[in-house]
Amino acid sequence: MQNRKDEIEKILNSLDGIRRSEANHFLFEKIRNRMESAKAATPSPMITKWAIGMSFLILINALAWMQIRENKSPRENPMNTIAAEYGFTNSTYHY
Repeated sequence: MQNRKDEIEKILNSLDGIRRSEANHFLFEKIRNRMESAKAATPSPMITKWAIGMSFLILINALAWMQIRENKSPRENPMNTIAAEYGFTNSTYHY
């Protein structure tokens, strides 16, 4: 039993010479700079939402503009096209 106590005492005494470890003087600054640069690099969710919303709005406007432009283009009546092709216009006289 005494042998075991001596062994424990020997182990505890070996810890007396240990000093506390010291961190690098600039470690805190390095960590803080990395955290700030990571915050700046990631876009905020609000900006992303606005960008998606504006893209969607531009897409809808472009599609509406194309639809309006298509409807305003003059379309020929198919009957007029056939009449002009076969010469059935009002300017021809049949005797």
